[in-house]
Amino acid sequence: MSAASSLPETPIKVFVSHSREDKEGRLFLNDVYALPGSRYQPLYYPVLGPRPPHASSILTHLRACRAVVVLLSPELSLKPWTRSWVGFEVGAAAMLNLPVFVIEPSNHPVDFPVPGVTHYAQRSAESDGIGTTFWASVATGSFDAKDPDHWDASNEDWWTKAAAFFYNLGQKYTSLNGRFERFTCPNDDCQSPYFIESGLSSKAFPCPACRKGVATPFTELRLSADKMMDQQRAAQQGYPR
Repeated sequence: MSAASSLPETPIKVFVSHSREDKEGRLFLNDVYALPGSRYQPLYYPVLGPRPPHASSILTHLRACRAVVVLLSPELSLKPWTRSWVGFEVGAAAMLNLPVFVIEPSNHPVDFPVPGVTHYAQRSAESDGIGTTFWASVATGSFDAKDPDHWDASNEDWWTKAAAFFYNLGQKYTSLNGRFERFTCPNDDCQSPYFIESGLSSKAFPCPACRKGVATPFTELRLSADKMMDQQRAAQQGYPR
């Protein structure tokens, strides 16, 4: 089934912020939005016949879109020109109160922070990753959740960090058919709230807003349990660990 035949009569436009040299990421996103029942049509500015002045042209296209998808890639990080325009597009999206969905390869984190991110996911490096339930929900879901609720704390004391930990642990949100969970970056100089792909709950990942490594509550609990087990084994063997 082609992308055109799978789209509804009036598809929801999504502006794609990316490097034109990121052919792999563009192909992946096209495949997502070509899945049966897809509601979205990706718009690529270089393909739209860009006309200067580009800033005003991009704003015009952004106003016609429901959301912005940022495709992080090694190609994006190589050229200052591309980085600058992606930053402009993300800032304009925030000004227009549009959701900003950041996608990056699971095997290649990209050193490009995206302040204002509202949704974050990683695409599989495997060719069959497009067939997962998660990406099917992205194709047919909704971007109505624009502003993730979050617990705002100063994190100056241990108890505030503990509260933030349990807040992240308990928060769920039915966005895109329940495939996302609320999350707040635990780094003191970030504290950005956004939704993460549910599959990320089992591992650490680089925060899309600050690019510092974070561990989800589930990862932290597993690491704490592993540490306790190691300490117990060490105590039984008679030496400190």
